[in-house]
Amino acid sequence: MPDELISGATDTQYVPTDPADLGRFVYCRVRGDNAFGFSTANSNTIGPIAAASAGFAFIASAQASGQLGPITTSVIDTTGADLLIVGVSQYEAPGSVTITDNKSNTWTGLTIPAGGTTEGRIWYCKPTTVGSGHTVSANVAGGFYGGITFAAFSGSHVTPFDVQAGNGNNAGTAASAGSLTPSVNGCLVISNVSNHVTAAGMPDLTIASGGSGFILLPMVVSTPTSFPQRMAYLVQSTLAAVNPVWTVQEASWTAVSASFKSASSG
Repeated sequence: MPDELISGATDTQYVPTDPADLGRFVYCRVRGDNAFGFSTANSNTIGPIAAASAGFAFIASAQASGQLGPITTSVIDTTGADLLIVGVSQYEAPGSVTITDNKSNTWTGLTIPAGGTTEGRIWYCKPTTVGSGHTVSANVAGGFYGGITFAAFSGSHVTPFDVQAGNGNNAGTAASAGSLTPSVNGCLVISNVSNHVTAAGMPDLTIASGGSGFILLPMVVSTPTSFPQRMAYLVQSTLAAVNPVWTVQEASWTAVSASFKSASSG
């Protein structure tokens, strides 16, 4: 196979994020300059890249919305996943949601920002069981008005959770979770937003700033009660602070972000 340049790999470190990198060999080209000109040289080749250092790869996602009782996503095949993420939006008392799946995995909910009338929250799972026909359910005693996004990834650390940030129920239509700085290179950053909408029409929840490189998953809308929810993810190749600012329709929202360590972080 011929050599291929890795787009954007100009730093002193490179964390593979593409499953196609598995089994490949890598080397770097170094250039030195002085008053008389410049010269280039290739480093020694290293590899092959093993699964433990491949970094995060997105596998699949599913969404669901509902009004009353538990809501359950459509099925996805999570074969190969070692990190499962759920983003939630709902109107009942914040903190009343529980997450379960049909493969009896254990889910951990991250912090809910104080002051919100909606619950926008990230849940994660280091699964013991994955595979075809995988679904997730969000349960609220007495009712549920909102939506969930369920996403599966591979390449996580044995203890994946890193750091988190969040804001809720602030004025304006720019929903910022606040700045978050992962502790290591190669982290998976997840951002989730929920918005309580009472006006006519529905917003198109997008990241307006601070979110370069984030990949948006489909927006979820609960009707006729309108609580749109959306999740996005970013695999960092270079350690940097992130502060995705979502555009929402009304000033009743919750925005949260969290980073998760890759297997290559040691």
